[in-house]
Amino acid sequence: MSTCSRFSRVPEENQIIARYDEGYCVKIALNALSVYSGGGFTSFCNLLPALDRADRTNEYTVIISRFQTHLVQSIPEEFRVRYVRFNPRILWRRLFFEQVIFPFLLWKLQIDWLYSTGNVTALLAPCKVLLLVESANPYSSLRVTRPLREKIRLVALRVLGYLSVKRATKIRFLSENSRQIISRKHRIPAQDSCVIYHGVNLQQDSNQETPRPATIPGKYILTVADIMPHKNIHALMDAFEILSTRFRYNGSLIIAGASIYPFYSKVLLEKKNVLTCGPRIMFLGWVEPGQVSALYRSADLFVMPSLEETFCLPVIEAMARGTPTAVPAEQAGYEGLFFPYRELCGDAVAYFNPFDPSEIANCIHAVMEDRSYYERLIYEGKLRAKRYDWNKTAAAIVDIFRETY
Repeated sequence: MSTCSRFSRVPEENQIIARYDEGYCVKIALNALSVYSGGGFTSFCNLLPALDRADRTNEYTVIISRFQTHLVQSIPEEFRVRYVRFNPRILWRRLFFEQVIFPFLLWKLQIDWLYSTGNVTALLAPCKVLLLVESANPYSSLRVTRPLREKIRLVALRVLGYLSVKRATKIRFLSENSRQIISRKHRIPAQDSCVIYHGVNLQQDSNQETPRPATIPGKYILTVADIMPHKNIHALMDAFEILSTRFRYNGSLIIAGASIYPFYSKVLLEKKNVLTCGPRIMFLGWVEPGQVSALYRSADLFVMPSLEETFCLPVIEAMARGTPTAVPAEQAGYEGLFFPYRELCGDAVAYFNPFDPSEIANCIHAVMEDRSYYERLIYEGKLRAKRYDWNKTAAAIVDIFRETY
C-alpha cells in the first residue's frame, strides 16, 4: 500500500470528497487486454464508472493497448491509464506479455491487487489477484467443429485457466451455474470463489441511445451475439425459416454481433443463401451500444439461442428494455453445459429446446400469438432485470479488495 493525497472532481451534491484519503490506499490494476467486443466489452465499460462511484478511497490503473482506443471513453477521469505497445488480439503476444513482462510492470507500479479478465491472470504477479472467469469456451463439452488453430488456442487457454484459478487470491464467477461446473473441474474450494453478477445501466443507455439504422425494417426478431459456433445462430436461422413458412411471419431476423470466427461466418452466409427467408436475414456486425439499445426497444422479440454462457448480458439488457425474451432450456443429457438462464431469468422469459429449430419456432410463435403472455413477459422481464445493478456489482468487487487490507 502507498500514500495517496489526490482529490476527486466535485460531485453532484457539491460536496468536496477526497478521492484518496490522506494516508494509505490500495493500488489496484485492471487488466483490460482481453476486452474487445460483445458482453466482455459492454460489461467492462459499465464496470469502470461503477467502481469510480463505489470506491473513493483507492487508486485504480487500467492496463490497455493503443489498439483499444474504443475503451478509453469509458475510463473515469480519476483512473490512471497505462498503455502497452502491442495488439492484444494476437493471443500469443498477449499471453507472453501477461506471463513474462506484466509482473515487472505490476512491481514497478507497486500494485496491491490485480483484477484480471478473460479467465487468465499473470501467474507471477507480485500482488493479490481477483480473477474473472467469464468465458465457457475453454471448458466446453460441446462437440463443435473448429479449425486446428482454434483447438490449440482453447487448449492453451484451458491450461492457463487452470493455473490461473490456482494462483488467484479470489475467483469471480458470473453465475452459480458456471461456478459449480468449473469448481468441479478444477477442485476449487468454495471459500476461494464468489458469484458477482453483471448489471444493466439504463440511465447511461438513455443518454447514449441513437436511432436504429435506417436500413432496419419495421418488424423483426433480434439476437445480439458475436458470431461464434456455440452461439447456435444456425439453429435460429432454421427456426426463422419455419416461422416464415409455417407461421407466415413476414418480419426480419436481425443478428447483431462481431464476426469472431470467419469459418463460422462463412457457414452462416452459405445457409442464408439457400433459405427461402434468406433475403430477410440481416447480419449487422458489431453495433454501437446506443444503436443496440434502439434495436432492443423496437424488436418484436429477443431470442438468445446460445448453447453455453456464463452470464449472457444481452438477455438481461433485452428484459430491462421491455423486450419479450426467449432463451434455451436445459435439456436432459446436457447437464454439463453452461446454462445459467433459469438462474438469471426465472419465469420472466420463454424457454425452448435449443437443439430443435422446430421447437424454437414454436416457442417464438406462441409468444407472438398470445398477447397476454407477450405482455406478461414484458412486465416480468423488467421486474427481473432490476436485480442486476452495476453499482451492486462494483460494491461487491470493492468489498473483496477491502477484505485483505
